[in-house]
Amino acid sequence: MLTNNENNAEFVKKVRDALNCGSNLYEKERKIAEITFTSITPWWGGDAEGNTRGIPTPDTIVGKTRWFLRTVYNTFCASKLDSYEESFKFVNNFLGSNSKASLFIVEVSQTEKKDATKFYKKVKSPIFIKDNFIVKIYQTFAYPEKDEVAKFKDIFIGGLLITLAYIGIGKGANRGYGRFYPVEIVYNESSEGSSVKEIAKKIQSGSIREAFETYYDLFVDNNPEDKCSKDKRNDWRKSSVPLAPRLEDKYGISLKIVTVYNEVAKFPVDFIKCIVNKKTLEESRLNEREIACLEGKIVKSDERGRISFLDITPIYNINNNRKQLYGIAFIPFLSLEDYNNICFEQYFKKIFDVLTNIGDLTKKEAFRECIKKSESRRKKSHQKYKDKKRRGH
Repeated sequence: MLTNNENNAEFVKKVRDALNCGSNLYEKERKIAEITFTSITPWWGGDAEGNTRGIPTPDTIVGKTRWFLRTVYNTFCASKLDSYEESFKFVNNFLGSNSKASLFIVEVSQTEKKDATKFYKKVKSPIFIKDNFIVKIYQTFAYPEKDEVAKFKDIFIGGLLITLAYIGIGKGANRGYGRFYPVEIVYNESSEGSSVKEIAKKIQSGSIREAFETYYDLFVDNNPEDKCSKDKRNDWRKSSVPLAPRLEDKYGISLKIVTVYNEVAKFPVDFIKCIVNKKTLEESRLNEREIACLEGKIVKSDERGRISFLDITPIYNINNNRKQLYGIAFIPFLSLEDYNNICFEQYFKKIFDVLTNIGDLTKKEAFRECIKKSESRRKKSHQKYKDKKRRGH
């Protein structure tokens, strides 16, 4: 006859086995993909108080991906460009809203188990995540119809890859912080994800233009709405909402890659910060209004503010387990009507031309002074770290 302790142990074992069975079923039946990411630039995000935490949260990743997906929808599908209404409705179809659950669940974890107290340690500055982290995408239990998931899974996952690699997450994202590249993608057997894997390969090799192009094709080809077309492409001059970046533009404002010198490879975010430094821009003959347009501080009086129209990101080639800087990319998310009668078309052109002329900018006294200050701060910070480590803290 079993003792009470033996009965309890047997009960605990049965519960544990049942939970493991449920967990394995969840993984097998609901997991769509598992993606391992590596850090490219420091991450600066976390809680509402501005503290940075160990790795990005699912909400942070999905939230910024939503924004990017809306810009792509507004570019190739939207009929009206005076509001986000259409693009919100489209994205909410699969990522959920207050009245509808998302088709997908996103989980983020570290590749190795860490001390929980270290993981949740809060700091007030950017951190470089040394260890890779994993993003898992599941089908939500509330939606057993796989056809619904099949319509949108590649649109969502492909958009997530572009967002983490080039758009960035967290504070300072449009100036190079919060960039992560995929190093491995594992799809479930029922989900091939060939187009998504192709996007990942383009990102890994530093082929940013081809990565965007592959994603645009995927978005239009997999979109269940008949009104989406790559031939339709909406005009940013008639839009009040940001449109996804053009890869070519006869007016000269499209995704542009600039090769930079090797010294930038260690700290590209410092380089980006110094070329958009207000003093550097003033020395480059941009006036106050043009600088305010770049910073996104001037929009229609009846509209909420927005981030800068220009996303600047370092591009890396991470093949062969090496991270080599390929260049700096300027990615415009344009919407002239958002700035109408305040920032004019020629402002955008002038700002874009000034910033993409790297050779001229790096000769400015203000730029050189900014770089010196950044290097000095970095050296002081590193010395403080060494002193603290030597004291055994």
